[in-house]
Amino acid sequence: AQQDADWLLFQQGNYTTLFQQKTNLCSHTGLDFIFRLLQLEPSRRMSIQDALGHAWLADPKICPVIAPKVLWPESLLKAAKAKEAPAPKPKEKEQPSVNMGGTQRATGTLSPGVSADVSSAKL
Repeated sequence: AQQDADWLLFQQGNYTTLFQQKTNLCSHTGLDFIFRLLQLEPSRRMSIQDALGHAWLADPKICPVIAPKVLWPESLLKAAKAKEAPAPKPKEKEQPSVNMGGTQRATGTLSPGVSADVSSAKL
């Protein structure tokens, strides 16, 4: 069981003191939402429907806050890492080659816009 000061205040139902300590971190509406969900007595706890209709979730000025990566579950870390992975390099085009007769071959890369017509070349 947790033994930190916040947990003890929460467990004792001393929400006023806990609220006063946290007002600089979260709005009154946000704290109301949290404390109503975390009621130890299930009959006093906010229902799912009440939670979904709570003013804190409906407020368009509230921006989501992303948790630090150290708190992310492994599945989310893997998904984020997959998105950050560099895109695979495109396969290099096969370079044109010209049969020079016998076993010799000439290969190379042509500059953009330059073409090679070797069909009529005397080899």
